[in-house]
Amino acid sequence: MTEGAKIVLGSASAEDDLRLPRAPGVIRAFWARHPRLADVALVIITLLFAGPTFILGQVFEPPGPAVSALILVLMLITALCLLWRRRHPLIVLAVAASPLVLTSPDISGAIVGLAPTFAIYAVAVYRSNRAALWALGITVAANAAVSTAWMVFGSVPAGEGIPGVVGNATMLLVGTLVGTNVGSRKRYVEALIDRSRQLARERDQQAELAAAAERTRIAREMHDIVSHSLAVVVTLAEGAHATHDASSAKQANRAIADTARDALDQMRVMLGVLREAPGTHEHSDRMPLLGSTPEDIIKTAVAAGVPVSYTVKGTPSGTDLQRLAVRRIVQEGLTNVMRYAPDATWVRVESDYAGDTISIGNDGVKAAAPSLGSGLGLQGLAERVAALGGEFEAGPTPAGHWRLSAQFPKQTEPEGASA
Repeated sequence: MTEGAKIVLGSASAEDDLRLPRAPGVIRAFWARHPRLADVALVIITLLFAGPTFILGQVFEPPGPAVSALILVLMLITALCLLWRRRHPLIVLAVAASPLVLTSPDISGAIVGLAPTFAIYAVAVYRSNRAALWALGITVAANAAVSTAWMVFGSVPAGEGIPGVVGNATMLLVGTLVGTNVGSRKRYVEALIDRSRQLARERDQQAELAAAAERTRIAREMHDIVSHSLAVVVTLAEGAHATHDASSAKQANRAIADTARDALDQMRVMLGVLREAPGTHEHSDRMPLLGSTPEDIIKTAVAAGVPVSYTVKGTPSGTDLQRLAVRRIVQEGLTNVMRYAPDATWVRVESDYAGDTISIGNDGVKAAAPSLGSGLGLQGLAERVAALGGEFEAGPTPAGHWRLSAQFPKQTEPEGASA
């Protein structure tokens, strides 16, 4: 192992696995980490731009103490409202631009300074581009209408009103254009990050679903192998213990050894499949599981004392998966007979390769009798058959017997697929 390598057990969450690059620029990163400090800086800049104009107005054209106090209060309000520009951008814009429509054009510029520009920039960044364009049109139109009224009905000359309207419109337009550019980029980056997180979550969910499906498949195979083999071993062992014929006991013990050896071989195959890389040996890993046929399973059950009759129609065909499913169905059906229907007088196994059907019936389980098993075996068979596109049924018949059957879709295995 190379130096510094780490082994991490378990899967990290989508948030932890999503590694985002740092934002470029030391200054930009600093302001991004301290948003309130950036808001305070904007307030100070706004006051610095509006302050000299207010002072010069007091020196050359003093409007009087009351008007000066009102101008100073409006100046502070329009500047301080920028502290809430991120949370309530439209309200902040309305407050910051209110002097443009409430006061005369000759003093409104001194009151607002750069506050409307910063406010409409915030609308574009923290709300939407459409909201910013609407706010720009409404603010410019309202300012132009009020300025025109002052020029027509008031004492403001056109030489002062028109440049003020043009200047305010220009500053608002600049703030809108810069804000839409920054806001579009911000929303685009957020959308990319959100999409990346969604993909990471979907990846983790797909991995969990695949792992769950694999666990279900392994559990199904292990159940079929262990349940059938142990049922046969128990039945043979009980028969060997009950008989006084040394030859019969010897044959039963030999059958027990053969059944256990076959179960060990199948378990070894399953463990080997678990160690294989995903997607490799799709056909070869099933070949050892197909070493025995339904006939071999039935012979073992007959040796254990199960009264089984076997009927075959047509020529054996189908894919490896279908043949393995048929074997598992025969195994599960005979296992259930040995475990839950020891008094059965007949068990019929019927294979119709022409119609791709397999059925197992017995008279040992009565229709009114409660189920004694967990149902996992039948559930596994239903899942296996459904995965092949077939139909599976298990339950009592009208005659009062028990029957399970499977219908597979017609298909033929390509030449050389199982060679």
